[in-house]
Formats: sequence, structure tokens, C-alpha cells
Amino acid sequence: MAIHELSFQSINPIPTVSYYNHRITLKKVIAPEQLPSELGRLATRLRRQTGMTVVAENTEFCLFSPHQLTSDNDFEILSVLPVDITASRYRRQLEQMLNLCMSDFFRNLRLRVDAYKREAFLETVDISDEIEAQRVLNWNLRIDKNNYVFLPLDYSNEYHSRFTLEQRDLSNLSPEQGLVHTYDGKNCRYAGLAGFKVSSISSELGNKSLLDFHREKGEILIKLLMLFPKRHPLYLLTMV
Repeated sequence: MAIHELSFQSINPIPTVSYYNHRITLKKVIAPEQLPSELGRLATRLRRQTGMTVVAENTEFCLFSPHQLTSDNDFEILSVLPVDITASRYRRQLEQMLNLCMSDFFRNLRLRVDAYKREAFLETVDISDEIEAQRVLNWNLRIDKNNYVFLPLDYSNEYHSRFTLEQRDLSNLSPEQGLVHTYDGKNCRYAGLAGFKVSSISSELGNKSLLDFHREKGEILIKLLMLFPKRHPLYLLTMV
């Protein structure tokens, strides 16, 4: 019998967990409607830099972490308060922290992870010459009022074309068509063809080409960048 969903409950409730609540202010001027997303990006950057599970709280404009943070060029710490992150008022931050730990667990298994959707991508299975099935494991960890942890695991399939964009008839590819690729942790959708080449100088990139931009950013191996034909057409993507 195929298993599509499993659910687990912790044997014991979560004990007291000491965290630090940092009330902060940003050093650059941000429009009020953009403050929540800016705080979220700051928490993401600090997680990468410090290796700690840093989460954001928009209402009081705070950052929570297991060890004290220090101010830097982007933000100033106004006050620091030790808290029990398992207290009911911090339930959302505790669930976010534990779900981030789940993301790290699956990444340590060398799986591709979409932390926002709480998905881990398992093996792919060939369906036909054109179609493949991507096995997906979805989780959504929750905590009840007594601090017991519930972890449902849902197994599903996503079906993808095995053809690249170059192999597809782009006239039959609709805008906003989802792609299997990710960039900066975000999913990509097809938007159309760009009006310039990979080696074209762009003012939007600081008067440099897309090749130069990624070479300086350092997130793509140089040997891979060298494989790009200099006059290769570019595809426009949107990220969600």
C-alpha cells in the first residue's frame, strides 16, 4: 500500500529554550510598507552569516536568536531581552525556528529545499522521453497549546518537461510558466526573451555584462561561466 502522508507527535513537550529578543532599527530609510520584507531579508542574511537560527518579528520589529547579535552597517540594536521562546506569545517565532531547522536537516541530506514552501525534493523518476516526475516531501511543523510538536509529512509528485527552454517551441510556452530552476532560494517562472545577449553591457547591472555580474558575485563557478557562448540569447524570468 502506498503511503502518501505520515504524522508524528513529540513524546514530550518542548522544554524551556532561552533566546534573545533584539529590538532594532534599520540604518537606511525604508518605506513603511517595505519594512516587514526588509526585516525578513535581514534575518535571512544573519542566518547565513552567523550560522544561527535568526527569526524576525514584525509587530515589535525584533530579531530573535539563540546568542546575542551585534549591530552592523545595516541595523542598530536598541535593546536586548532574554526570553523563553516557548512562551505562547512567541509561538509563531518558535514554529518558524523549528521549520528552519527542518530545512537545514534536509539540506544536510544534500536535498534541494524550498524553505518558504517547506518542501524537500527527493528523487526524479522518468515517465517518458519528455516527462519526469519529481518526488516532493512537504512538511508543516506545528506546536499545540501544551507545547507538543506535530510534524506531518506529505509525499507528492510534480511533473516536469525534461526539455530545456532551447529545445522547446517557445511560441507554445506561456508567460508565468513555472520552471524547475531556483535562484537565490526563489522559484523561477518564464517571462520571455530578453533583447540583449549574455555578454551585452547593461546599465541596470552597473555598466557590466551579465557574465561579469555573476563572475563578480561569485555564486556561479568560473568554469561554468566560461561555457556560456558570448552571444547566447537570454531568457527573462520572474522570481516568486
